[in-house]
This record gives sequence, C-alpha cells and structure tokens, in this order.
Amino acid sequence: MAPFLAGFLNWIAGWKAAYLAAAIFAFSWGIALMFVKIDETPLVHDHEKNSPFKHGYGLSLSSIVLFFTLVTLGGLAYRINIVVLPAYLEWKAAFLSQYLRFQTPATTTMAAGILTSLIYVVGIFGQLFGGKMADRHELRRLYFFFNAISLPFVILMAYTQEQELFVIAAIYVFFALGIQPIENSLIAHFTPQRWRSTGYGFASVLIFGVGSLAIYLVGWVKDTWHLGIIYMVSGIMIFMIIIGIMFLIRMNKERTFKNF
Repeated sequence: MAPFLAGFLNWIAGWKAAYLAAAIFAFSWGIALMFVKIDETPLVHDHEKNSPFKHGYGLSLSSIVLFFTLVTLGGLAYRINIVVLPAYLEWKAAFLSQYLRFQTPATTTMAAGILTSLIYVVGIFGQLFGGKMADRHELRRLYFFFNAISLPFVILMAYTQEQELFVIAAIYVFFALGIQPIENSLIAHFTPQRWRSTGYGFASVLIFGVGSLAIYLVGWVKDTWHLGIIYMVSGIMIFMIIIGIMFLIRMNKERTFKNF
C-alpha cells in the first residue's frame, strides 16, 4: 500500500504529507508494540543434533563467503527496483494517468504509485509461492531457478513501456520477491544454530545496508545514460548470482539443503 498512499498524499497535500504520515504511523506502531506480549523462549531443535550435517557446520569458508556475496548482489538488485520502479513507471507507463479525471502535476506520480502497488500485490503471491517451494524442494536449485526465471524479465523492463512494462514488471517482481523465503532458508543452512540470529543480522546488513548503495548507483547511471539502463545493470547482477549459485552447488554437491 505504501507506493499508492505516498502518491495519493502527494497528490492531495504535497510530498511532505507522505513523510509526515510515515512518521506518525511508525511512532504509533512502535508504541503499540511495547504492549504486545511475545514468547521469546529459546527453541531446542532435536533434529539438528541428530543430523549428519548440522546447519552451518562442515561448510568451507569459501562457500560461506560466496553465499553471502550472492546475498549482497541480490540486495543490490532488490534495492535498485525499489528505488527506481515508481519513477520508471511514471516515465514509461503513464497510461493510467490518462484515465484519471483530475489532471494535476502530481497525477502521473499518483498513477505510478497505484501501478507500483499493484505490481507488489503480485509479489505477495510470489513470496507465498517461493515459501511453498522452499518447503518442498532443494533450496540451492530453487535459488538458481527463481533467479534464472527473473533474469529475462528484468532485462525486458529496460526495453518495454506502457501496459507491456506493467505486465513484465509484475512477473519480474513475482519471482524476485519469491526468492526471499528461499534465500532466508539458505541463511539458516549457512549459519550454525548458535549464530543463527547473528547470521540473519549480518545478512540484513548486506541486503539493506550495502544494498542501500544502489541509490548512488541509480543516480550515476541516470546521469550518465538514462534510467532504463539501470535494469540492464540489475540484469548483470542477477546473471552473476546465477553463475555464483552454480559454483555453490558444485562446491557442496555432497550436501542437501532442504527444509524437510
């Protein structure tokens, strides 16, 4: 809902209203969470004690470094789309704004926000699908499959516009967000149980912290060429991830990475 609400608030009250609404919501939600009781009793997983391959143990340092490098590249590709998509749709998919009754300078921005929200609604089902698949199949191969499927669509986003761009972006986001539960499951496999929380914290630093550098990358690409080229850059990153996964599978071919 965030892209739509931001576009709507910008349309009716200016861009400052969107930030004010976000601040009020975040503060109110933080206060509310102080009164929520959450059971944080540590869980004991007996199956890990009996497993011939405990999660995170027996893996080479090169495998772990390679995996978290792929996580970093995935975070950059993810952040690129988050940053660019609303502006990119406003530039190349203005078809919705033509049907809106009230035409103001902020109308195209609101229309792009609506399209962005609809695309991420498709992503909801991608995450559910990825989660279902992660509970049934070998995780590295799923990691490879979802990245490989998303690659042609992210490249097509650089060359399409209007309704075609909207459809292709929705398909790309379906698989791009579907990767998240698969990747999160792999993080558990690549970290020992006693470092599980630290492993997820480190992954978050790579995905959201290092991934935030995509903002500077987007600005540089836009100033040097144009905004569409950034999806070619994202495609190169995803291609590198695919190659890296192939090495990851080869380096640990004696192991099975499953959630069941």
